Amino acid sequence: MRIGYWRCWASGPKRQRDNLEAAGCDRICGEESPKRPLPLAERSEAIRTLRAGDELVVVAPEVLGRNQVEILEALTETYRMSDGGAVIRDLSTGNAIRWTPEAQVALDFVARGATNLLYRRTSAAGFAARGRAGRKKALQGSRLTAARDDWFNLQMTGGQVAQRYGVTTKTLHDYFGKRRR
Repeated sequence: MRIGYWRCWASGPKRQRDNLEAAGCDRICGEESPKRPLPLAERSEAIRTLRAGDELVVVAPEVLGRNQVEILEALTETYRMSDGGAVIRDLSTGNAIRWTPEAQVALDFVARGATNLLYRRTSAAGFAARGRAGRKKALQGSRLTAARDDWFNLQMTGGQVAQRYGVTTKTLHDYFGKRRR
């Protein structure tokens, strides 16, 4: 038996139903307005009726769910309800997809790898950004050494040292601590 399933989206359900009829579906069901958090009840019902040798026919994979998780749930339910004998027919490619537990293991492996790659890329970018983050140091190199000498010289006031190096006295305190007398 070929069961067609459509879901309302921008192109409209009529085109999907027409394609499912042209594909020779014995039964066609669909969702008029599947809003979250409501489940895709018609999809679930169509999958529940599948037996070994049946096909669930869709015009494209995204019809099966509103996200990757829901599409994978449809695949696993199709396998479970038909004891592994039913397939999902994708009219956009003509492919018949038969789900297996081994496929789940492979997809989990790929998903874990993709997640780890994303983590590594964002972590590396974060480390690189932290290396550049923040303002440029007010005093560095020879200016830092000269400012330290002037700060502890006591022949100049703290304000004069700050003015000479274009910083505040607080900055000088932060760098060098209290002036010794």
